[in-house]
Amino acid sequence: MPQISAGVSAQGWRSRMVPIPRPAGEPAIVELRSGGFLTHFSAMGGIDTEHVRSEDDHVYVTSTTGTKPFLFVLAPKHTHVKVKRHGGDSGGIARWHLRTIAPESLRKLESELEGDGGEVLSGSRGGEFSFSFEQKDGVAGFVCTDFRGNPMDITHEGHMRGRVKIPGPGYITVVALGPWKLKRL
Repeated sequence: MPQISAGVSAQGWRSRMVPIPRPAGEPAIVELRSGGFLTHFSAMGGIDTEHVRSEDDHVYVTSTTGTKPFLFVLAPKHTHVKVKRHGGDSGGIARWHLRTIAPESLRKLESELEGDGGEVLSGSRGGEFSFSFEQKDGVAGFVCTDFRGNPMDITHEGHMRGRVKIPGPGYITVVALGPWKLKRL
């Protein structure tokens, strides 16, 4: 597993690019959280180097909901996270909080796990799992990357319940607004 620096944190109430320093070519585990129930934020990848400055069209978090944390794996090519406040940057008191998390602190997906809301898991091997999402609406699913941050393809049957084949080893981002379960078959 790569060594990724943890402990980067930032907060604000307006849209801005936040640098995420780490060794070149390494991904980062990032958490975005809204400080209020009525204010929503999104997170996109950004690049800001001596030679390139751009905001990528890759959206990691479409919209925060309430104050639950939203975790994602920032690709190695992105040097920054663009936090965008929905509804413009006019006043308001709700803040966003962004921080990086050490990969060692992630829960390991071995045989069976349950959670509530989005989470990034660490998987030492792939396999076939049954899954269920206990939410009534909204987006739910999985995003997998290897430990270097490269995307990996997954196959699944079903939307809210079914089977998923997770490649491994790598990071598994569970995209969910409510409770979920994964169990190795």
